[in-house]
Amino acid sequence: MSGPGILVVEDNPSNAACLSAMLEAVGYDAVVATTAREALDCLARERPSAVLLDLHLPDMHGGTILRKIRTHPLWDEIPVIIITASDKFSDLERALACGANGYVTKPVQPTRLLAKLAEFARPWSTGANDASVRGWTALPR
Repeated sequence: MSGPGILVVEDNPSNAACLSAMLEAVGYDAVVATTAREALDCLARERPSAVLLDLHLPDMHGGTILRKIRTHPLWDEIPVIIITASDKFSDLERALACGANGYVTKPVQPTRLLAKLAEFARPWSTGANDASVRGWTALPR
């Protein structure tokens, strides 16, 4: 990712393409992972500015991925926004309790998604051994 990169974790090809197009239209780099394994592999290689995470994946529940992100020392501060078709308060409350920074319900409204991403504009580090390199993640121009 050349920057600001967003990891989109979504198993539905149409939804993934739509989310990627929304992000790329405003200048984000979008990387799509269609399984939990792909998402974790991507996180091991790159440090995205944020993760958009579907809860229902074929190989692992999104809540499990979220817990892995929150307990990993290099990933724990990456903003994670849940993308879900569920509007049940209990599902959303559980996701927030597990460490999600927010959520957006499907069908995703572009203005709501971009506003949610903008809430998490904050400093980030490029790696654990490179604390001197800092930048600001913000909505691209």
